[in-house]
Amino acid sequence: MISAEEACQKPIFTVLSGPAASAIGGIKLGKVDNTLVVDIGGTTTDIALIKDGRVRISKEGAMVSGARLRVPSVDTMTVSLGGNTGIFASRNSVFLGRKAVKPICLAPDAYNVMKDRSYLYSSKYGDVGITPTDYFCAEADSGYGNQKIAQKALYALADEAGMKYEDPCESIRWQICSRLLRSMLSHIVGTEIQEDGEGEIAVMGNDIVRPSFSLEIPVVGIGAPTKYFFDIIRDRIDGKFTIPEHYDVGNAVGAVCSSVYYKKQISIKAEKDQNGTESNSLIYYLITDKGRMTFGTKEEAITYGQSYAQKVVEQYMYRNHVQKFSTRSNVEDVIFTIADEKVYTETKITAIAEVV
Repeated sequence: MISAEEACQKPIFTVLSGPAASAIGGIKLGKVDNTLVVDIGGTTTDIALIKDGRVRISKEGAMVSGARLRVPSVDTMTVSLGGNTGIFASRNSVFLGRKAVKPICLAPDAYNVMKDRSYLYSSKYGDVGITPTDYFCAEADSGYGNQKIAQKALYALADEAGMKYEDPCESIRWQICSRLLRSMLSHIVGTEIQEDGEGEIAVMGNDIVRPSFSLEIPVVGIGAPTKYFFDIIRDRIDGKFTIPEHYDVGNAVGAVCSSVYYKKQISIKAEKDQNGTESNSLIYYLITDKGRMTFGTKEEAITYGQSYAQKVVEQYMYRNHVQKFSTRSNVEDVIFTIADEKVYTETKITAIAEVV
C-alpha cells in the first residue's frame, strides 16, 4: 500500500496492485503463511507464491501473458483464463480463446443472439459468446445463469464443430485444466511452460502417460468461479486445496488488510586501488542517489551503507504517512568458492521498514 502522492510520483509501481491485493487476501482468508494463491476472476487468473506470509518480489517484474514487465513488483503471474474467457468453434474442434466475452447463459437477449451462429466464433471483445461460465452452468449445475440456454449453446457448438455433445465438453475441460495447471507449475518453478509442444505434454501427458504432481504447500483459491475450476484440476495434483469463507471477495479483503512495507538493498563491491602503494590494496564502493561513494575499508562502507539504507526506508514510510513502524537491517557477504579458494564478490545490505 502507498499514498496517493507516492503513486502520482511513481505510477509504474502500482502495476499489478490488484493481483498483489489478491495474494494478501488469500493469505488472510486462508490463514496460512506458505501457500500458492490462485485468484480466478472473470477475465484473468492471478497466481502468487507466498513464503513466510509475504509475496515474492521480482526485480525483473511480474509475468503477464508471457512477458516480463521489467519493473520491480510482486512476483505474480497473470493468465488469460477466467469465467468469461471465450470458447469458440474451429475446424472440427473447439478452442479456449484469450479474450473475454459475455456468457450467453447470462445474456438477457440470449435467444435473439442464438438465432444465428456468429456467437460460436471469435468476435470483438465484449460480445456475447460461450464461456467456462456457460460450461459450468450446463454441466456442473452451478446455479449461475440459465442452464437451458447454456446447454442449448453447447449443443450448437458441438454441431458447428461436427462433434458429439460430449466431445466439445471434454475438450473444454481438458483445455481449462491444461492452461490452469501449466500456469500454476510455471509460476512455482519460475520458468514458463509453453502451451503447445513438449512442455504441454510434460504437464498433461498423452495417450500413454498421464502425469500428476505433488504439492507440499496448500493451494488457496479465491474469486467467484474458483470452485469449478479447481474441480477440474484436483485429480492432477496431490495436495490440499482450500476455498475459504468469503473467497468471492478475496481481492477486496486483501486491499483492506494491506499495509505499507518497504525494502532497500545496497551492494558494496571491491576493486583494486589504482592509487594504492601495495599491489593488492582494495577500495570499497557503493552507489547511492548522490552517486558513487568510495571507502578505504569494508567496515567504513558497511557503516555508511547501513545508515543510508535506514534513512531511505524511513523517508519512504514518512512519505506514505506512516508514523508507527519498525526497521531492521541485515549485512551479508557474498562469497564464491573457486578451486577450493574462497573469493569475495560483494556485501549486500538490506534495510526493511514495516508497520507495527
